Amino acid sequence: MSQRTEVLSFPGGEGATVLLSPDATARPAVQHSAGAYLELNEPNAANPQRIELYQPHFIIGRSPDVAQFVAQGVGTSRAHVELSREGGDYVLKDLGSRNGTVLKGESMVPYKEYPLMEGDAFIIAGWTFTLRRG
Repeated sequence: MSQRTEVLSFPGGEGATVLLSPDATARPAVQHSAGAYLELNEPNAANPQRIELYQPHFIIGRSPDVAQFVAQGVGTSRAHVELSREGGDYVLKDLGSRNGTVLKGESMVPYKEYPLMEGDAFIIAGWTFTLRRG
């Protein structure tokens, strides 16, 4: 089951990020990683952690109800960023996080999709995630 986020506008209100999938915890029967994963370097961690990208839409945040990877760093939003696979390519989108996301040394514009290539790193609340292939 794939999950995708959209920005919804309500009269007199700001946009909100919502999941368009009924079950945020569902995992697909067949994995869709295509050999890609994230390498996570946490502050004060001795070794990097490998995070498999098993869905075409993968959310990182602090809420286990929303995110496929729960990042507990101080300053991480409930739904912080979304990685989406389009064909064999990945894009990264900040989901309107309060403290922002840094990609390749630059602050990301919320809800704008940025291409993510092998070796590109993004930072969420001091945690560095790097896209790796195979």
